[in-house]
Amino acid sequence: MLRHIGHDAAQPVEIVGQRGTPFVSVADSSSGAICRTRLRTFPGGYVDLPDAPRPDPDTPAPVRYLYDFDNLLLSYRDRTRVLTDEFRNRAVTRHGPVPRAVLVDGFTAGAWTVAAAALTVRLFVPLTAADRDAVAAEGAALLSFLHPDAAPDVRLVEEFE
Repeated sequence: MLRHIGHDAAQPVEIVGQRGTPFVSVADSSSGAICRTRLRTFPGGYVDLPDAPRPDPDTPAPVRYLYDFDNLLLSYRDRTRVLTDEFRNRAVTRHGPVPRAVLVDGFTAGAWTVAAAALTVRLFVPLTAADRDAVAAEGAALLSFLHPDAAPDVRLVEEFE
């Protein structure tokens, strides 16, 4: 649980839902003993370890490409802190998997697919020029990992009104 809490601020109900134990109980990895840890509470009911490093609140989150079944999209009870209505309405189907999401400043801004060595990003919200450049640059980095011998071909397709 310390690994879960230390990775990202979470809500107590999420920790209980994922781990099945109260959020204040932590297993000591060396002895297996259960000990209590006082957690710091943040606005919105989120909790985190009291001395965990935190970025400046004005620090924008970097662009991220998430895969199908990514833990961030599936393991939280309250996904509204990441999933936008635009993403849910345009990309998520009732019986299909959650599509591969693109996060811009920590929120879903689009969905991505790869065919051959071309990456297509369907954008569901308007982006600034700097954000579009960041989406393209991160996409090129992903393509260089997936297809190291191909020239990056990143296509941004606007699907918003």
